[in-house]
Amino acid sequence: MGLAHDEGITEVACNLLDPAKVGAEQVQERVRQLAAAQGLAVGKGYFTDFSQEKIVELYLQSAEAEATQQ
Repeated sequence: MGLAHDEGITEVACNLLDPAKVGAEQVQERVRQLAAAQGLAVGKGYFTDFSQEKIVELYLQSAEAEATQQ
């Protein structure tokens, strides 16, 4: 998804449906390649959600806390 910001600035957003198959680094590089072919520069990507590892970590912490309450 492309989001137009200030003049000459567009944010490219995507959902990583299977990060084990296609990761953020691969997406960043492909966007960089496509932009370079058009003479455009690309900034560093960012995440708006937790990584898969962080989600597992939070789940395990939650399950452990629940188990100690019983």
